[in-house]
Amino acid sequence: MFKKWLKYTIIAILVLGIISSILSIWLPVLQSFRIVFGAVYLLFLPGFVWSWVFWKKDELNVIERLTLSLALSIAIVPLVVFLMNKLGIKINLLNPSIEILGIILLGIIYILLENKLFKRLIKKNE
Repeated sequence: MFKKWLKYTIIAILVLGIISSILSIWLPVLQSFRIVFGAVYLLFLPGFVWSWVFWKKDELNVIERLTLSLALSIAIVPLVVFLMNKLGIKINLLNPSIEILGIILLGIIYILLENKLFKRLIKKNE
């Protein structure tokens, strides 16, 4: 299972690198890199992690999960940034980046804890 995820992660990074290289024809290299990887970080990763929280492995196919990842990211990220702004945290480059990282890490921690507890319950019932 880990090898499969590693393979897909490497392929995704290579594809994003190629897209960034193509954009660097018209834009500076660093700016094209920031646009491509920043868009994935902002518009895909938070929703992808939380799609695994809300829907388990066999409940969604790939197209549904990708679509819901985009929709969840568009819904969750602005809401969290808005709430943090209301709490007095200013909106600049660093703070929303840390907030998005927090959203992603909370989802990953929940998934890991849920799987660990689920495996513990299965061992207990055997």
